[in-house]
Amino acid sequence: MSDFLDPSEEIRKHGSKLPHWQQDGVMQFVTFRLGDSLPQSKLREWSENRRIFLEQNPKPWTEETEFEFRRRFTQRIEE
Repeated sequence: MSDFLDPSEEIRKHGSKLPHWQQDGVMQFVTFRLGDSLPQSKLREWSENRRIFLEQNPKPWTEETEFEFRRRFTQRIEE
């Protein structure tokens, strides 16, 4: 028996928007899509703040400017 989904064996499917496929004895994985998990108003605010920062701090950047950009935007969003 394979560790992966075998199309020749029974596959149980349930759910409609994000269907789940299940099969006994095989590995499963989960894919997350979080594109709509933040309010659009917050995304617009962050985007505008980023645009202003980039406008006020044209490249090439010093190390300090790059650090500040990452702290304000990259790190904040990842957290």
